Amino acid sequence: MPTLPEQVVVTTTGATQAVALIARLHLGRGSTAIVESPGWPGCLDVLRAAGARPVGVELDADGVRIDRLATELATHTPALLYVTPTFQNPTGILMSAGRRRRVAQLAAEHGAVVVEDTRTRRPSLPVRHRRRSPRTPPGERC
Repeated sequence: MPTLPEQVVVTTTGATQAVALIARLHLGRGSTAIVESPGWPGCLDVLRAAGARPVGVELDADGVRIDRLATELATHTPALLYVTPTFQNPTGILMSAGRRRRVAQLAAEHGAVVVEDTRTRRPSLPVRHRRRSPRTPPGERC
């Protein structure tokens, strides 16, 4: 049966397998991948296993910093940009719509494939209503 690219759905056993498949498709030994810093350590492991060199870009309250992203894109000419705009791991930051548009625009200008790692659902409780962990110092939110 004829199939168009937009009709293809790939199901994986999780984020690690998905990122590994994408890395095999878009990265080679010595290529550069831009990632958020801090970011999901599993992503870094997968990118390094594919032979890529991850380059971290700092975050602010809205997500990946646009000024730093623009600099790294121009400096390294990466093949891939990995971002988690919805409940970023480990910070939980929710990237603003304007920031998402600017990230996509910058990536397109530099020819970088954007890998958006998106959580499928929100946490069951807002963060401010969660119980403190016994390890969380008094006065700090968990």
